[in-house]
Amino acid sequence: MAYGKDHGKTIDEKVDATLDNLLVQFGSEILKIVPGKVSTEVDARFSFDIEGSIEKALHIIEVSQNDATPWLKMTEILTAG
Repeated sequence: MAYGKDHGKTIDEKVDATLDNLLVQFGSEILKIVPGKVSTEVDARFSFDIEGSIEKALHIIEVSQNDATPWLKMTEILTAG
């Protein structure tokens, strides 16, 4: 939750940041148990919002890189379509 407090202005932004960070942490922990790849999906509200989906994916990449989480590689996300 500390991450969210530092990465958002509104309560919605703080919750969103907290959840994104949690997804990154879950992925990292899963890979400690099951080696390979971990996929993360964006919110279903982005189903018909291509720009929103890309923006969210790039944000998750940023969170993972800032956290030094090795499991998320930009090329895997951008070529997974």
